[in-house]
Amino acid sequence: MAVDSTLKTICHVSRSMANKKGRLQNMTKKLALVLAVLMVLGLCLTACQSTPATSEETKAPAAATEAPKADDKPAATEAPKADDEPKGDEPAGEPENTTGDDNFNPSGWPVVKEMESIHVLCSRSTYAPEDLNELYILQQAEAITNVHVDFESYTGTTYTEKLNIILASGTYPDVISNGMTALMQAQYGMQQHILIDQNELVDTYMTELQRLFDEEPALRAYSTSADGCLYALPELNAGGWMPHGSNMIINQNWLDELDLEMPTTLAEFETVLQAFKDNDCNGNGDATDEVPLYALLNLSGYNSANTSPIHLINSFGQVLDSNYYDADENGKIYFIGGTEEYKAAVKWLRDLAAKGLFSTLGFSSDWDTFNAAFNVEPFVYGCFGIWEIGDGFTSPNGPIEYEFVPALKGLDGRDPVYSVNPYPGYNPTKWCITIDCKKPYLLARYGDYYYQKDVSLTCIEGAIDGPNPRLVPCTICNNGRALMVNTDVPEGMTILMFRDNNFASWFPWGVTRAYYDERLHLHFTDRKVKYIDEVLRPYADKSYVPGTLMYTVEEADRVNQIKSDIRDYCNRKGVEWVMGTADIDAEWDSYLGELKAMGLDDYINHTQAAYDRFVQNMAKYNN
Repeated sequence: MAVDSTLKTICHVSRSMANKKGRLQNMTKKLALVLAVLMVLGLCLTACQSTPATSEETKAPAAATEAPKADDKPAATEAPKADDEPKGDEPAGEPENTTGDDNFNPSGWPVVKEMESIHVLCSRSTYAPEDLNELYILQQAEAITNVHVDFESYTGTTYTEKLNIILASGTYPDVISNGMTALMQAQYGMQQHILIDQNELVDTYMTELQRLFDEEPALRAYSTSADGCLYALPELNAGGWMPHGSNMIINQNWLDELDLEMPTTLAEFETVLQAFKDNDCNGNGDATDEVPLYALLNLSGYNSANTSPIHLINSFGQVLDSNYYDADENGKIYFIGGTEEYKAAVKWLRDLAAKGLFSTLGFSSDWDTFNAAFNVEPFVYGCFGIWEIGDGFTSPNGPIEYEFVPALKGLDGRDPVYSVNPYPGYNPTKWCITIDCKKPYLLARYGDYYYQKDVSLTCIEGAIDGPNPRLVPCTICNNGRALMVNTDVPEGMTILMFRDNNFASWFPWGVTRAYYDERLHLHFTDRKVKYIDEVLRPYADKSYVPGTLMYTVEEADRVNQIKSDIRDYCNRKGVEWVMGTADIDAEWDSYLGELKAMGLDDYINHTQAAYDRFVQNMAKYNN
């Protein structure tokens, strides 16, 4: 064990030296500085003991770390602050500046004494200004950190295209702020060494991220690559509404109109669907326009905007997501799409479709079309999956008429199993510092600015102060502490435009469940939070496997080759079987054989290895 630990330490030091040129020179300077300080102390000890410092002398060291004064900058440039969460708190025992950069402050604010610029590549939202420095949050950050950002930003798929071109170019920005998936980190970090390891930077300079790791130990395990490096920093959005995506809802008004109880089993649910089909539930005089059950694109939820029928498949004792893998009680990874439970669920959905209770038209539709359709009144859809009742409807009557479907027992009386994510909103794809960055320590400190609690809230939800705050004191709780989303949208803006001009989600940031509960009250999510906590969580999958796993270079290469093909094949066959254009019983064996030929064993084995490393990291960082 001692030898193994020593070898790991040597490897870590080697990576660190490769990422930081001139590190030996800095260490030499540090030793020389220590000797010089000892000599000065020997000469000045008596004077220090007998002569008290003046008030100017005691203030001088702090001057470089203070935030800009109000009389130096407009009031609008002050950072938002919680009542007991002042900006720029000094860590215990100020770290020494060992970088050799006299302009750099290793703690406190500003990050640098004289303004410096960094080159950041990132995506931007559709309605965000082309010059992101027009955003209030960026103006605040620059005033406090003394760091100016030269943005290179793109929208939508253009960003993905530009990112790939830049990564192949040989010339890189200081930091790639978002969009670096786990597979990309394996390729450009472990294999090509374009991204640097940030472990030492985090431990030395990033006090806010250290705090977040202490509060959420799984977050560091989740973010650590297969070789132990941190090539990307995490985003954390752990609001109470985050642990579950595809939530099935049902038209409560229709149940009331037909004098039906809310179903609690699959059998009762089918009876309700039949009643929806047979009656003019919406009262428009047409008993044929009601759609009892609807789903979009596929069964697994892949790119289907949470509209899939996963909630019903869960009643067969099986979770399902777009990765098609889970672990048993012993931590053994298995392929969901090859289980008997999955097969039984598909056959039941096929029977619903054959009876006209499950519309398969959605399999060839898209989100925009369906979103427009289910908001038309009088409503025609009885049941479908949705991310959130509170903000999923544009029609104000939607949240009034619909209710979440409860936990449904299976056809054999078995309990359902729901995927309730114990790592909600974990996204280790942010703030990748490249080998072309000359001052990684500066990038680390600047990135850490955004991990401050209220700054993180601003990143994801919008400004707390300034000319057009999106977060304002909560008038529902009225406790003087909690915030809520401002519904008073500036003239000429839509709700979406208001948000896009208020937040900076491409930066690293992290908000825990506890801080959301304390500081930001999104009351339109209260129903969903209660539903997850009280209805789904008692039946949560106890062997949850993260949707993001860190693969080695070899594993990533193979998974990249086969994952999409396997997923697309499973999604296609599931749709064919439910629609009745193919027979699941007749094709089951050939289906399993085709999966094996596509490389399913490699997919499962590599996922097992990555999951085992995650479990090991969890044990390491939880201690």
